[in-house]
Amino acid sequence: MVTALPIFLKGKEIMDKIEQPNGDTRPSIFIAQPSMGLVRVEHILNITSWFLSGKYRLEYSPSVGNIPHDRARNILVSRFLKTDFDYIFFIDERTVGHLDTLDQLLAADKPVISATSQTFKILRGNKKALVPTSFKFNEEKTGYLYHFGHGVEEVDVTNMACTLVKREVIEAMARPWFEFDFADEDGTELIGEEFTFCEKVRDAGYKIFVDYDMLTHHFVYVDSSLVNNLMKHTHNSAVQKTFEALKNPAPDAEEKLDILKL
Repeated sequence: MVTALPIFLKGKEIMDKIEQPNGDTRPSIFIAQPSMGLVRVEHILNITSWFLSGKYRLEYSPSVGNIPHDRARNILVSRFLKTDFDYIFFIDERTVGHLDTLDQLLAADKPVISATSQTFKILRGNKKALVPTSFKFNEEKTGYLYHFGHGVEEVDVTNMACTLVKREVIEAMARPWFEFDFADEDGTELIGEEFTFCEKVRDAGYKIFVDYDMLTHHFVYVDSSLVNNLMKHTHNSAVQKTFEALKNPAPDAEEKLDILKL
């Protein structure tokens, strides 16, 4: 990470002074970033490229030093509503998309859509796994469960690490848009601000989507042995599947087996 935020904001100030043509029909996007003042250089490169591309009408607004995250996000939404922008685009400090992220999210044309962010979690049986930070509700099990999807899929909850939201969705919701919820009877079960936001989105009659084919870079601190064990598990699983396919080929699998033997 770099402390390049002041330099970038000065450059943005210069770009904002460039006169735009009347009747501007480009997508207008309010880039909202909760920040502690440390922004990855990849963010600077992406945002600068989006500004310079001329494809969008943009405003970049970091909420610096406002904690916890529900407060930071609510401050950003308040700023957004004072503009005439069509979308608010949340990007977290440690989650970086790609140069074509905006194009793909806009093309999906959904009320709320996220690129896929992943993190390490301890699951049942004390097993650690890399999971997407999106969820579906399953009343027969334990409520919200991590959802592993393909392509663009509807979900019940997504995190806001790289999420595009249409203005009409925000305008249909009551303030506060984000809030932490201590839902357990003992007051100890903390539910993140994204859960309450997504519940309010659904209550307003809108659907939430995640593009599982669009992976972001999520920079987190991890145990190197955990990564090694996950890679070893993936390798062993692939080897076992290949061995089983060679040992017990399906009648129509000759072409696939030829590839495996190579």
